[in-house]
Amino acid sequence: MLTRTQFQKLTIGTSALILCSYSNPSLGFLGQGFFGQARPRFSVTYNGNGNTGGSVPVDNNLYESGSPVSVLSNSNSLSRTNYTFSGWNTSLSGNGTNYPAGTGTLTMGTSDVTLYASWVFLTNGIKAYYKLDSDLSDYSGGAHHLNYRFATPMYKPATIANGFVAGWSSGFSGQYASHTASHSDFDMGSAFSIAVWASWDGAVTPGSDNYLIYRGNSSSLVNGDYFMRMNSSYVITVGFRNNVGGTYTCASISTLPTNTMTHLIGVYDGSSLKVFFNGQLNNTCSVGLHNLGTSASGFAIGNMGATGGRWNLFSGVLDEVRVYNRALSNVEAQALYNYRP
Repeated sequence: MLTRTQFQKLTIGTSALILCSYSNPSLGFLGQGFFGQARPRFSVTYNGNGNTGGSVPVDNNLYESGSPVSVLSNSNSLSRTNYTFSGWNTSLSGNGTNYPAGTGTLTMGTSDVTLYASWVFLTNGIKAYYKLDSDLSDYSGGAHHLNYRFATPMYKPATIANGFVAGWSSGFSGQYASHTASHSDFDMGSAFSIAVWASWDGAVTPGSDNYLIYRGNSSSLVNGDYFMRMNSSYVITVGFRNNVGGTYTCASISTLPTNTMTHLIGVYDGSSLKVFFNGQLNNTCSVGLHNLGTSASGFAIGNMGATGGRWNLFSGVLDEVRVYNRALSNVEAQALYNYRP
């Protein structure tokens, strides 16, 4: 007769087995046996993805497939020089699924999960950041998400040049232009910077004005509006209208090549407008000190007109759009070009 029986669950890898131990003291033997395999369970591991300070949180739990998993917060002050932590992502490159730190929930699949820290580069003064990889979300933290304009946007995942993967493309017909509502975050005062990776479609003849970035509501500028556009000669112009109705512009010396991703930055530093090509200062125009003031205009990418209509469309690929309420330095312009997410 068995006088003592014990059951113990053992975890081996991601599965669990039930160990049965039994003994009979009078006969002096001990027996063991396994039975009943439980459902596999999987882990969640956090990766700092280049962090220079702090440490990742640790989740020691195992989860069955289909179980909800609460995504951990940045409890150990993970940090990275010149970057701001923005949550967790299923991809090292940041192109996977995003999960907010501390509030996100993922559903466990059928394999272990690694969540990588998401970092936003050069965040001082950033007011909007559109990655344009697979959506029109604002990744700056300001939640100024873009809206589709009259049709579903088109995505181009193919590599175009320099190992850069193209993102959202605005159609020449205007079907793919996008916009977001007015917000005080887009009011710039006496300094601003706007940046974008761009490639014009060489199969299309450009019109007189083709807008890459536009803070404005219609085909006419109002006080506080600013923009980056390309003319029919592929010259890039950056400009603004101040709070008393004066319009100031600066045109590039170089031209935007067709079918080649080029990094463009327009900067107003309180005295001069500057245009950068691929991290290098291309032209500087002295315009004096101005205040753009406030504006009720929205913000658009790929067209001129954030509400009501759409004009002067950009036909090509636009990616990695950033808006700052300060002037980027020449060193920062080079660093942003080198960043190449």
